[in-house]
Amino acid sequence: MKAAVMYQKGELPQYVDFQEPIAQHNNEVLVTVKAVAIKHFDKGKATGKHYSSDVPKEGGHVIGGDGVCLLDNGTRVYGMGVSGMLAEKAVIEKDRIVKLPEGISDAAAAALANAVIGAAMGLRFKANVQAGDVVLINGATGFTGRVAVQIAKHYGAKKGGCDRKEPRITTGFISPWCR
Repeated sequence: MKAAVMYQKGELPQYVDFQEPIAQHNNEVLVTVKAVAIKHFDKGKATGKHYSSDVPKEGGHVIGGDGVCLLDNGTRVYGMGVSGMLAEKAVIEKDRIVKLPEGISDAAAAALANAVIGAAMGLRFKANVQAGDVVLINGATGFTGRVAVQIAKHYGAKKGGCDRKEPRITTGFISPWCR
């Protein structure tokens, strides 16, 4: 299979033929990868600049931590990789996948995950947003900010949002600055 492989910390990955990964445990499954978004986290790990960076395995390792995949039965899912994801095939954990809705492209679904996870962690687990809360999302017109607005609405928040370019608080979620 083709994959983006790191051989040396700090070097660029190489697009090469690489051994297909094998599911090692009952909770793992081999998938066909459709789209992967490389995040700053992935870049930091690959270059050795992130504190969680691994020493490259002998023979190299595939980069990328998550992406859009197809299960054997054709179901399209977002999954977090056990093996690297920027390859034709990857291994993911069965309990760390989300079935994707029809109508969202593979590229959009791969790109959304970073913003959704970041926004949801802040709103739900740090701020504990509840139905009826008023939230202030600074930068509500940026990509992650727009996602955060939608997640806040999903959690039942009633008002919030702010734009860096127009420094005033909006009167609600649906405003010229949040579209």
